[in-house]
Amino acid sequence: MKSTGMKIFNAMLLLITFIDAISTASADKQTYIVRMDKTKITNTYNSLANSKPWHQAVLDSLADDISTQEATPPELLYSYETAFFGFAAKLSLKQLESLKKMDGFMSAVPDKMLSLHTTRSPLFLGLQGKKGLWGSSNLKSDVIIGVVDSGIWPEHALKPLPIVYGRTAGDSGAEYCFPHSLNPKLVKGKIVICEQGGFMRPVERGEQVKLAGGAGMLIMTPEGEDLTTDAHVLPAAMLGALASKAVLKYMNSTKAPKASIIFEGTTYVNFKRKAQNVTVTYKRTVTNVGIPRSTYKVSVEVPKGVSVTVRPKVLSFNKLNEEVTYKVSFTGLSRKKTVASSSFGSLVWVSGKFRVRSPIAVTWK
Repeated sequence: MKSTGMKIFNAMLLLITFIDAISTASADKQTYIVRMDKTKITNTYNSLANSKPWHQAVLDSLADDISTQEATPPELLYSYETAFFGFAAKLSLKQLESLKKMDGFMSAVPDKMLSLHTTRSPLFLGLQGKKGLWGSSNLKSDVIIGVVDSGIWPEHALKPLPIVYGRTAGDSGAEYCFPHSLNPKLVKGKIVICEQGGFMRPVERGEQVKLAGGAGMLIMTPEGEDLTTDAHVLPAAMLGALASKAVLKYMNSTKAPKASIIFEGTTYVNFKRKAQNVTVTYKRTVTNVGIPRSTYKVSVEVPKGVSVTVRPKVLSFNKLNEEVTYKVSFTGLSRKKTVASSSFGSLVWVSGKFRVRSPIAVTWK
């Protein structure tokens, strides 16, 4: 009986050890959003209707790799093909490092829980009662709001302003823009540099900068060039590792460093109040990340108060990552009636089902 009891005890101990090993292996895994290069799909999977089999094959190859074999193999959660090409998967750190070495890998961002900006969308958007769009019967239906990006409002572009960082912005922790670390006397009206670190999201750092009176924020990334996008509460720009090093070098070599924040995606034009027949021209460069051989034609929604000319009206690409330059000119028109201080439109390059849109914002001051 004693021998049988000991065997049962040993069996239970072995089972507990096995379960503990599985739990430890599962705890080591994290969900990542992985971006892959679509042009690297092999001929075996290129003819399939969707890319999920290829994504699964990529993860299966990690499971077959002896150097990364673990108790639990990588798990494919979702395949992305429309606005983003890649997949979501549960990976261990060892599996992630192996994936980074594979041909076609572009970036991997840890999935994380995000907090809501609001639980009352109508109130958040200023849609109350019969005011604004809410009260316009022809505008409040059949409208889907996908992303509300306050960054394209003209007043959010910043002219050159002084930069503050670390001890020049506040006390210990100011380099990360931690709560209560920024000194309003040092920060007010300036652009603040914030390092990534701790458990704060970029948006939360921006909130601290705004509370301290800062006019804008630059977020430095310690490594990597694949940047995320957030809806910030003030003008902000995320810097990759190379740009972060360049900014720090500039800060350390200049007595009175300054910076400005402009929107490459948004064409921002500022006219004087009485400007007529005044032309402003901008040069823009676009990069082909779609079909290697493709042609795009321009379509313009013209803002009120100006005329818009785009040259050339057709852009042709012969290969991926090819860059093509175009010019867009704005001419102020004579206005007999008083109009709003701002007007908006857009410039869209169209090729089949692909549409590349740049908002246009025009102001008169």
